[in-house]
Amino acid sequence: MKNINTKIIPFQQHSHAKRVLVADHNNVHIKEVSQTLLKENVQVTAVTSSFQLNILITEPYEVLLIDTELPGLELSEFMRGLHNLQPELPVILMSSMIEITTFSRAQLRGVVDYMAKPIDPKFLIGSIERAMRLGAKRMSA
Repeated sequence: MKNINTKIIPFQQHSHAKRVLVADHNNVHIKEVSQTLLKENVQVTAVTSSFQLNILITEPYEVLLIDTELPGLELSEFMRGLHNLQPELPVILMSSMIEITTFSRAQLRGVVDYMAKPIDPKFLIGSIERAMRLGAKRMSA
């Protein structure tokens, strides 16, 4: 699977840019989410595998939007590692088959919201905005 990057701007040169990392196995879904967020002036980096996600997660982002069905992803293990690496990073789960128990367990490790696919663009924007406010609050604490 190929890595899709949309409108990448070096973070060091544009530190005011809102950055979201989207991890989803479905390129069509990535395109829809990216287009919605780009209209809101949010810089999107997208990956289609857990391997790519593990490489890019070390870079600074305001929010991580992650598909629970991402190939190779073991969600609870990933969230433990992410919490150790970037405990302040807000995470939003998305899935066509999310279980409340999965969300409840993941909430303990930084998950702030979840969305069922297909995602409503207005809900997506609201969720990303809430997550960014929470992330900024965590950073300043």
